[in-house]
Amino acid sequence: MIQDGINGLMVNDDDDEAMFNKIDMLINNNSLAQSIIANAYDYVQQYDEVHVMKKWNVVLKELNVL
Repeated sequence: MIQDGINGLMVNDDDDEAMFNKIDMLINNNSLAQSIIANAYDYVQQYDEVHVMKKWNVVLKELNVL
């Protein structure tokens, strides 16, 4: 899930001015841009194939399927 200012930036549909402002903010604030990039990368790692397979294995073992 995108968290505004944490792992992404959100604007309302069809709000061109807000989109411009968010893009401008990223261009002019490199530390914010780098923070969002790092946080987004960390967030998506939980959906990495290896990580998901480990979670499935735990669930299946608990259900005595494996």
